[in-house]
Amino acid sequence: MRDSHQIRLVLANGDWQAIGYALGVVELIRTSEESQVIGHLGPDLLGTDWDRAEAVRRLNAEPERPIGEALLDQHSLAGIGNVYKAEVLFLRGSIPGVPPGACRTSTP
Repeated sequence: MRDSHQIRLVLANGDWQAIGYALGVVELIRTSEESQVIGHLGPDLLGTDWDRAEAVRRLNAEPERPIGEALLDQHSLAGIGNVYKAEVLFLRGSIPGVPPGACRTSTP
């Protein structure tokens, strides 16, 4: 195995194998306990249960907060990283430092 001296974790089943190299802290939890760890996160953009209205509500909960900061807050909605934040705001012609209410456009 590549750099086997750096392997810290191997998770595998009959079909898949995931190898973690040079990992810091790793915590494994049961699926049934997942909500205790990530239940506070906002709607997941890629989740099957994506809730646009809830994401918008959370983004608008602090109307004076800069939109760039609000988009990166995983409590508002999960799944947006810095690259997607920048690209979406650029495509909408929005400035990351202005509040969400100042970013409204006629498109959904």
